[in-house]
Amino acid sequence: EGQEDETPDLWTRCPSCGETLFNEALEANQMVCLACTFHMKIGARARLDAWCDEGSMIPHDEHLVSVDALQFVDSKPYHQRIAASRLKTGRNSAFMAFSASILGVEVEIGSFDFAFMGGSMGSVVGEAITRLYERAVERKVPAIVISASGGARMQEGVLSLMQMAKSCAALGR
Repeated sequence: EGQEDETPDLWTRCPSCGETLFNEALEANQMVCLACTFHMKIGARARLDAWCDEGSMIPHDEHLVSVDALQFVDSKPYHQRIAASRLKTGRNSAFMAFSASILGVEVEIGSFDFAFMGGSMGSVVGEAITRLYERAVERKVPAIVISASGGARMQEGVLSLMQMAKSCAALGR
């Protein structure tokens, strides 16, 4: 009585055609509707898992955490926004980076996660992307970055804008 239903959601209705789809089958089809081929939203980690060879992904830079250097406050302090995003996603940043392989080809690969502050680029994101490019150059393998970003993170001001230049400079090496 009064308790939430503990039964997991088993079905999803396609927003395009209205077909009711069994979640397990939908996930096995990479979130593409089996009836009309509508592409539903897929998370950053799920996308990387789909692209990369099973068991090949080695994470990097997961320990990096944004700081509130400017002590920025809008409707709430930036450090609270960071903490809320970390709690929501279970990760420290809006970017995840891996050494992996795709069809046997070694790569450095990373993806923005829109669920973490709109995938916005702050100091940690810029650092992680720069390190991804540097690893790719060092290992002489392709670098792949999947972008789903809301742009520069305003709470970090010019520090955020500098990350775009920093990561582009690393790409040019």
